[in-house]
Amino acid sequence: MKFEEIKTAGVLGGGIMGGGIAQGLAIGGYTVVIRDISDAAIEATRQAVFEGKWGLKRAVELGKLKFDDGAAAIARVSFTTALEGLANCDFIIEAKLFGSAARESAPGTARLAPAAVPAARAAAVGFKNGQRVKHPQFGRGIVSDISGAGDTMKVTVRFDDGRVAKLLTRYAPLEPA
Repeated sequence: MKFEEIKTAGVLGGGIMGGGIAQGLAIGGYTVVIRDISDAAIEATRQAVFEGKWGLKRAVELGKLKFDDGAAAIARVSFTTALEGLANCDFIIEAKLFGSAARESAPGTARLAPAAVPAARAAAVGFKNGQRVKHPQFGRGIVSDISGAGDTMKVTVRFDDGRVAKLLTRYAPLEPA
């Protein structure tokens, strides 16, 4: 995908960092989905992005952002606790601190390394039996079995070289082919 083709960005983890990333993307014209671990975490991020000292409304009040631009940016930001909420994002940015106790136990964010962000999108998209997939190490294959859903989804893949692997989509960098 080319950078110019990105229309919707996902931010995995809110807070000050994720909220700031989302705010910048929204001002830049992108539709943004922020995913965090709880309604309370989302509300804190919403407060910071929209109402906070460095938020969009304050930028309008200070004359740093035109009213119409601020209102449009606010309208482009949405929030979710569901990993599936990132399914339609063209690009996902991970904005969580590794080792953060608040997020380490959160479904969909625990131990998610930067290289695994495509896996988060794949888990959000979901898989179907018979679907062609690709894995950076194992290559291309066909999904032959699925169990679980969301963060616990496991897929069995018969790779083109004959190998069969059962992969937890939460961690495996598996993508639709």
